[in-house]
Amino acid sequence: MRIDLVRLSKQELEKIVADRCARFGAVSQVVIMQDNEHPFALAGVVMSDPSEALQVLRSVGGSIIHNTVLIRLEQQ
Repeated sequence: MRIDLVRLSKQELEKIVADRCARFGAVSQVVIMQDNEHPFALAGVVMSDPSEALQVLRSVGGSIIHNTVLIRLEQQ
């Protein structure tokens, strides 16, 4: 997923990712993992149901574990 990693705060990133994933179901939690050593970030998106997580995975890619999707975020 491409997003402005430079200008947005972690809270803003969480909100944007949650909003994009919410069209597939109820988002329970979003956690952004980011450091200054890498040009990308990771978003852990917990959906309320594994089938919703599968829909997120099919739409934006990433990896899935039960009802959590790990999505790579790259600079827009």
